[in-house]
Amino acid sequence: MHLKKLLFYCFLSFSLLSTQSVAEDHAIYISVVKVAHEELSPTATIHVRVFTDDLKSALRNKFGYEVISEKETFCSDYEGYINKYFEKQFLFTINQESTAYHLINCQRTEEVFQLEFEMVCPDKWDKVVIEAPFFMELFPNQSNVIHLEDSGNKRFGRVTKGNETLKIRL
Repeated sequence: MHLKKLLFYCFLSFSLLSTQSVAEDHAIYISVVKVAHEELSPTATIHVRVFTDDLKSALRNKFGYEVISEKETFCSDYEGYINKYFEKQFLFTINQESTAYHLINCQRTEEVFQLEFEMVCPDKWDKVVIEAPFFMELFPNQSNVIHLEDSGNKRFGRVTKGNETLKIRL
């Protein structure tokens, strides 16, 4: 029953992020993360979908900018800041080893930023710990839905304020 509930949240999240029209202050604070690791690969990809205004608010809060650019060059203008923010607010430990990742793609589609990171990681995964409190410093109702795929194994989870860590055994 728990897996069905998580699948429902994941489906709902993807639907909302792709079709929801969002005003300046929206009522839903949610992100969707997909981590994909192929068998015996030394890297994994992390796809993060976040609302545009939430990302801008988080960067503004963290780095002190009054105005965040609305230009089409947002991704390239703020790539370093996006990396710095997420490296402190989105942590991976795989088989008790901390991992590093960096932004390789950033695109804005309507009201959503699609961020893609590449992570250097162990080639075989047994235990994964994900700490994902991003945006929760500003939005106490933030939920981050995480879908993890490793060598054909699929796991789902959700983190919220007060429950920011997800532990997964594969």
